[in-house]
Amino acid sequence: MWSVQLSDRSRQSLIFGGLFVILGLGFLLASEGLLSFGGSLIWPVILISIGLNEILGRSGRRQLERARSRQLATAEERVRIARELHDIVAHSVSVMTVQIAAARRVASKDPAAADQALGWAEHTGRQSLDELRRIVNVLRSRSGDEDGSTVPIVPLPGLAEIPALIDGMRAAGLNVTFRMEGEAQDVTPTVGLTAYRVMQEALTNVLRHAPAAKAQALLSYDDDEIEVRVIDDGAGVQDRGEPTNLGHGILGMRERLAAVGGEITVGPNNGGWIVHAAIPVEGK
Repeated sequence: MWSVQLSDRSRQSLIFGGLFVILGLGFLLASEGLLSFGGSLIWPVILISIGLNEILGRSGRRQLERARSRQLATAEERVRIARELHDIVAHSVSVMTVQIAAARRVASKDPAAADQALGWAEHTGRQSLDELRRIVNVLRSRSGDEDGSTVPIVPLPGLAEIPALIDGMRAAGLNVTFRMEGEAQDVTPTVGLTAYRVMQEALTNVLRHAPAAKAQALLSYDDDEIEVRVIDDGAGVQDRGEPTNLGHGILGMRERLAAVGGEITVGPNNGGWIVHAAIPVEGK
């Protein structure tokens, strides 16, 4: 950004200064009698200089605004990709860790249960790989493959995938009840993804910090907004940290809600924890 600004100012100063050099040379030659330089020529040269200065100034401001817009778009895209990567990796690693630990505990006594836990760990890993491929496909699709073709974009998860998410958390050992209220609505992919990621992050945090807790998950629809709520009773809770310093997951949820014009509440609740998000159906 600064290089664009400095380059434009240098070009502007060069041209504007050059005109004054020409004007000064004209006066010098006129003083030696080598050039007839009437006073009537001074004002046109000054006006031309001022006009060029204004034109170059506007052009420079437009270039600076475009450079700022590009940098802002790049920064926003980096934050969005980092948020997606965190949600995918943090969820899958947490779930697989719990499943593998459970398999180790029962391997000698109940091989079938251990095999089931390992099977779910494998399923979680494959699912996460699919989501990571989706992100890579989105990035590649902007410029196409090397042969000029476009990589197909596989849709990211949304509201329809939340029941499967609940099943996966139960398979990982989380005691969670799930309730849906209202009539399902068609929403934009961004709104659907926001609801899914909030539910995913909230349940993953319960599994990570309070694995013995009972959790209640709610997905509610009304005409104007979608409500996502996860409450746990805090049983077996480990340190969750202070509400003001909850790491990338909670920050990511807040950023997602802000992007669609929603609201989110995160914090202690009767010895347990609550995550409550209200997401406008139409988005921001």
